[in-house]
Amino acid sequence: MAVIEPKTRKINLWSRKAWLFLVAYSLTHEGTLTQDGTVWRVPLATLIKDARFGSKDRRHLKESIKECQRTLVEWSGSARDSMTGQTRLWSSTQLLGSVEFVEDERGRACIEWSLPPVLLRQLREYKHFYMVSLEVVAEIKLNCTLALYEIICRYKTNPNGLTMRRPWREWIPLLTGESDESAELRIDMKAGKGASKVRQRYG
Repeated sequence: MAVIEPKTRKINLWSRKAWLFLVAYSLTHEGTLTQDGTVWRVPLATLIKDARFGSKDRRHLKESIKECQRTLVEWSGSARDSMTGQTRLWSSTQLLGSVEFVEDERGRACIEWSLPPVLLRQLREYKHFYMVSLEVVAEIKLNCTLALYEIICRYKTNPNGLTMRRPWREWIPLLTGESDESAELRIDMKAGKGASKVRQRYG
C-alpha cells in the first residue's frame, strides 16, 4: 500500500494531515504495550502545533479523527512470507483504531491512539514510503496537493523515478481523497436521488 486509497467516505485535508502526523509519531516513537495492544500518546498541544491546525477547537480535531476511523483502505499483495510461506493476497482496514483524549498525571490534555494491526504491519514493512516532511505537510493548504505530495515522496526512491502504471480513473480517488462510493452518492444527491440510497446503504 503506497498511497491512501479510500474505499468508503471521503477523507478531507485535515483528516489526512492528522493521520500523517499520528503515523509519523507511531513510526518514530515506541508505543506503550497494554493488555489491549500498543498505543501511542502525545500532548494535544503538540499535534495542534505541529500540524498547524487553524482552530484550537477540539470538536474540529475530533471530527478529523473520526473521519479517519470511518475511512476504509485496502491493498493487494503478492510477496510470500519467508517465515510462514503464506501470501496475504488482500487486506482491508480503517485508517485508525481507537482514539482517546486523556488528561495525564501532569494535567496535560493528550491524544492517545492505536493503529489496526494489519495496517501497522504494513506501515512498518514499508516505513520508507511514509516518511514525508512534516514541515511541508503542515504548510500545504489543499487536499489534492497533499495527496500528490505523498505520492511523489513515496516514489522518489524508485529506480526509474516513476509511479506505478494505473488507468487514469484509478488516480481520481487517490488525488481527491474521495472514494467512488462517496462520489456516486454526491452526484446522486445533486440529482435528488441520494436520500433513498443513503437509507439503503447506511440504514
